[in-house]
Amino acid sequence: KGPNSWSLSLEGCQVEVQLKQADLLLALKESPKLPYNLIVGCSILDLVDQKELAAVLAKHQPQTLMYFPIHYVGSTEFQPERQDMQPLTSHYNDSLVARGQVTRIDRLMPMFGELLAEGSSDWSLAAHEDRDLYRQLVSFMATNGLGYWPRSDVSRAVSISSGAGLDCPRLHVANMDFLLRSPAETAKPAAVESLKRKVVEFTSPGVARIIEEAVPRNAAERVTVESMLSAVSAGTERRVLKSGLGETLDTTISTLSRESGHWPIRYGYCLVGQVMHSSKRFTQGSRVFCFHPHASIAQVLESELHEIPDDISDEDGLFFANMETACALVQDAGPVIGDRTAVYGAGVVGMLTAAVLQKFQHNVTVFEPDAARLAALHLQFPEIARGDEMEPGDFDVAFEVSGAGAALSHAIQAVRRGGKVVVGSLYKEAPLELCLGLRFHRSEMSIVASQVSHVPAALSTRWNKERRAALVWQLLRQLRPATWVPMERLPVEEAPDVYRRLGAGEFPAQVIFDYRITKPSEI
Repeated sequence: KGPNSWSLSLEGCQVEVQLKQADLLLALKESPKLPYNLIVGCSILDLVDQKELAAVLAKHQPQTLMYFPIHYVGSTEFQPERQDMQPLTSHYNDSLVARGQVTRIDRLMPMFGELLAEGSSDWSLAAHEDRDLYRQLVSFMATNGLGYWPRSDVSRAVSISSGAGLDCPRLHVANMDFLLRSPAETAKPAAVESLKRKVVEFTSPGVARIIEEAVPRNAAERVTVESMLSAVSAGTERRVLKSGLGETLDTTISTLSRESGHWPIRYGYCLVGQVMHSSKRFTQGSRVFCFHPHASIAQVLESELHEIPDDISDEDGLFFANMETACALVQDAGPVIGDRTAVYGAGVVGMLTAAVLQKFQHNVTVFEPDAARLAALHLQFPEIARGDEMEPGDFDVAFEVSGAGAALSHAIQAVRRGGKVVVGSLYKEAPLELCLGLRFHRSEMSIVASQVSHVPAALSTRWNKERRAALVWQLLRQLRPATWVPMERLPVEEAPDVYRRLGAGEFPAQVIFDYRITKPSEI
């Protein structure tokens, strides 16, 4: 019929095929009188505005089949794995994100419509199969690796790949093919009042329960989020579980400031979910982090939602609040090059604080009585020292995040003259016994109460919450805490037992409630 269109018979059906060379979004808007039956886009989704594409498909191409083959899903590696080739692969995804690409297209599929089928389209290449293409790919990876590794390490990896073809490791890239159907023309969302949700409540000191309730009528400015995961903040939640709120812990978060302080209390502030209905800022299916108590459905002010970048997993996204706290602690401390730093407590915040300090090449020592926590941290960051005996005045900066008054006293003794102790712990509403004798009197040290809810005045001319949030996502992308922080994933129905253990003084690994599983047998 023409150079870019043709007809063919396929299993008795006459099929009209049109090949278009044009801007994808404009082409879909300028569709024929009837929507296309099938749209094929090969390796295309990381090159377009995904949200705009989803909106165009829903408006102009309802109920259309879409086939998206050969899309990258986040894994590029050499097989067999070799340590000396790590400079080419360990930060490959980070480099793609820096170029504006999406590394986990599979996480975007819900926004385009109903996923009908998916399948692997992985490919691999050995040097002897196509030497020129292999060298070209290695060259691209080496260029990206220079932003993260010393030039000598990258050069060594390239030299290995330039050796005899049969000795070079095979390059393997994970890809997926997706078959979807775009949604029907936009319909009015179902009333949230018809939905039910599960909520965790503290009913009395040391006691938690699960209740099921109808989702309240949603205010216009709030967004309804279907929860996927929520994380238990062991230190703070144990304090609330045993003693109640007393006063509002954070007036900057609406879902927490609404709690009256009387039993029952709903508490928690690390929740990841998907937007159930599109809003001004978010499309349906958008993955978001929010500061909200543990519940299977959350209603959150749109301004308090943080969209999770496409290349960050749900589990890593859960660490947003704790990573923001770690950033605030380090910013409040302001260590300079060469400073020796000590971190007291290797809970989640302590681990992240140590990791951030180590990333920026500070000398870090961690004091923690739990050997398993120290082992997990040291396995990921072998350069971090374990705190044992030390002489007074060993450190320039100390971070107290254990919640123990004895640790604060220890930190004060550990800091040099003119040093700084940054306190991130929330202690009991009771006096602490500290040693503030002659040495402290002459020390000229500073003790700083760090608070993540606000940017410190000294930084406020250059930093705001938005800039710090961008830094948090960058650090989560680079440090990937979900891959090394010990975690225990449970259905939310087990919350009463989790809080019983917590109230009894047990501090399990980072507990995550997964709202997508309902029975222990499915864990």
